[in-house]
Amino acid sequence: MANKNVLHAQGTRFQRNSGVEWQDISQIKDITPPAKTRTEIETTTIDQYDGSEPDPHKTYVGGLIDGGSVSLDTIFNPDALDNQRLLEADIEAANPVEYRIVYRDGGMWTFFGVLKEMTPTHGMDDIHRQTLGIKVSGKPVRTFPV
Repeated sequence: MANKNVLHAQGTRFQRNSGVEWQDISQIKDITPPAKTRTEIETTTIDQYDGSEPDPHKTYVGGLIDGGSVSLDTIFNPDALDNQRLLEADIEAANPVEYRIVYRDGGMWTFFGVLKEMTPTHGMDDIHRQTLGIKVSGKPVRTFPV
């Protein structure tokens, strides 16, 4: 029996907000969505002693949440003037740009980010590729399909 809770990645889109419309960035091979992390702040004190045995366990509270990073592995033609060229301006931009990952079931991740990496690779027996790294600024928003 097929697992009905599996969503195939084929059809997933990566988009950039131009300020007027969402623009598809094409020829994406792989997308790694944001993985949020949280710092921990140690709150252990020396007076955690109730008169019997001292409690040797450290205590913590949650600190700030980091929105993570998004990475994209793309097929890249360095001579083409396609929509991947839109991202060249993003790496020069000081302010975060709005992006989103749209799944074929309508779910999505929307986030502001700073494009921090554009690494082309040209393997001997491969096509031109480019890895893109985006640092999420603020809270990424996950929207679930209706």
